[in-house]
Amino acid sequence: MKTKFMLLIALILLMGCASREREEGVAPGSTSKADEAVAKAEAIMASAGIALSFDELGSVSDLNEMLPDPLEIAQLEKSVIEESVASLYEALDELGDVTVPASPAPALEVRPSKSDLAMLHLHLAYLYVLEAVRRLMLVRGDMYTISFPEEPVTETLEVYRFELSPEAEERFKRLEEDPTTTPYDYLKQFTIAQRQAILDALVLLTGVEIYIEANPALGIPAQRPQVDRSIFRRDALYHLEKALGYAVGIAPALEEAFQEFKRTVQENFSYKLLEDARRWGFIVEEETLPEELRRRG
Repeated sequence: MKTKFMLLIALILLMGCASREREEGVAPGSTSKADEAVAKAEAIMASAGIALSFDELGSVSDLNEMLPDPLEIAQLEKSVIEESVASLYEALDELGDVTVPASPAPALEVRPSKSDLAMLHLHLAYLYVLEAVRRLMLVRGDMYTISFPEEPVTETLEVYRFELSPEAEERFKRLEEDPTTTPYDYLKQFTIAQRQAILDALVLLTGVEIYIEANPALGIPAQRPQVDRSIFRRDALYHLEKALGYAVGIAPALEEAFQEFKRTVQENFSYKLLEDARRWGFIVEEETLPEELRRRG
């Protein structure tokens, strides 16, 4: 499975505008403005040490070898991810792939390549995940961590995972065993900053509408996400779905491998954190839940 995934990504990126050598003139299916925007994002990511290595993607045997360690992500300047995201959206806008809800698609003089569009959406999903991890790591304290398996023991892909510390896990276990426990008892275990990071991370990962209802008697203020939607227009799962759609058109035989990557980001990180947060007192507008979670009830 891992080999198939790496071959798929290598195929997408080696065919795409980010991996080909930039010669004089504009690449077929692109524009000078789109090429410049992608080049700017690449340069920012490379300078921060978070660029995906296109030359190595076809040969690495482990996804973890190309994803940054959470401790390294926590050291990133806020502007690195924001400016990279803004540049990639500039490229998508130029190529007519609308990511702003209710915005009309511009008239185009070129037909964008599916490989370029798949690459752009894949990178945006990657950056959204990094931003979610960055916000969570900055305020983690001794309450939780973002695990990053260095040597997975299974054949399935592994990425980041939100995990309570052993001490917090024990406190939560006692709360679960107490019949008088309310969701606010869980919320009280987190600091205001930690609750904010969880709200923001879930918006970045899944796009749900989520908030915390105030309980003045317990000293819990109302909180809502603080994600700048003028920068982060969508969410990681949206961009993974878009990348998957374009990638299947390029290499249908490798759909299974791409689905596996999407599944691990979706199930092991995004959905697990979302379901835990709902159990801990974070309120999610039901109509914004991913369809799969609505079916689960």
